[in-house]
Amino acid sequence: MKKIHIPLPIVNEMLPQTTLKCDKKLAFAMLTAYLLTMTARPRKSPPPPLTIIGLGPVGKALARASARAGFGELTLVGRRRTGEQTLARALKARYLPDLSRLAQDHGFIVICVEDSQIASVSRQLARLKIGWSRLTVLHTSGVLGGDVLKAVASKGAVVAAWHPYMTFPKLSVRRAGSATLPESGAGLFWGVTFGVSGDPRAVRAANRLTRALGGRPLRLREQDRILYHLSAVLACGFVAADLGMAVRVLKSIGLSKKRALETVLPITSQTLKNVAELGPRRALTGPAVRGDLETIRKHLRALKKSDPHLARVYAAVSRHLLKRNALMTFL
Repeated sequence: MKKIHIPLPIVNEMLPQTTLKCDKKLAFAMLTAYLLTMTARPRKSPPPPLTIIGLGPVGKALARASARAGFGELTLVGRRRTGEQTLARALKARYLPDLSRLAQDHGFIVICVEDSQIASVSRQLARLKIGWSRLTVLHTSGVLGGDVLKAVASKGAVVAAWHPYMTFPKLSVRRAGSATLPESGAGLFWGVTFGVSGDPRAVRAANRLTRALGGRPLRLREQDRILYHLSAVLACGFVAADLGMAVRVLKSIGLSKKRALETVLPITSQTLKNVAELGPRRALTGPAVRGDLETIRKHLRALKKSDPHLARVYAAVSRHLLKRNALMTFL
């Protein structure tokens, strides 16, 4: 076989310090294969179809986030409420006013209704003739496990509880003085933990869905869901209630609600930053942490006159902090 030297510029550029001495056809085949490896890109499989049932605050936020994440086959199931069809059009999603028209042979169905309605929705779904063996059905309750979806599980679907550890205000935007809470939507789930429990296959699928939305999956045991959800209530609902009490005290001395919020929010914001940087224990301040019983007594005397119920709450929390602080000091 006749050997030749091929000093092709493209070979010199893409294969530096390479000299090919071979048959012309073999050289061309080698070069073609190399160019293909340089230009080929792995194909990313499109997201599976996703149906969201229930368009309350959680459902709407998931719908926006899913559309942003590239779920092109997005179906929203609502109750003909104001704004539901407008939302579907904005997200280029299919809108269904009831479950009877749902037709899906694979992907996800996420149930975002109140806890008391999840089992009923599961039974309604189970009456549909759809591709159950290739479907993952999730619900977003914090305290209920996967067993509440037993109706669709009996049809062959894999099921799991999939709860976002996040707050969803009923109004999309709320103003508090000069502060504005971000709209619940596409970016809301970045870095958010999702508590997942249920069928192992459903859990794996839910984990993939979580990551597609920018969240962080947390595998839970079914028996741990109630305490997990309780933690969310303490981190959110109790914090909001505590701020409400602070505002109420300021209103009792003559401040407007707007001015009281403007007073409370900066110290709250700084406290959250301190917790993030130092941890909850080191971020604690105040008379109970210092062991200043005289100041606590003064607070309680003032509260008993203006708000006896709040005085009881303040006393209970102060006792907890005093006891906790004493234990920490002893340790």
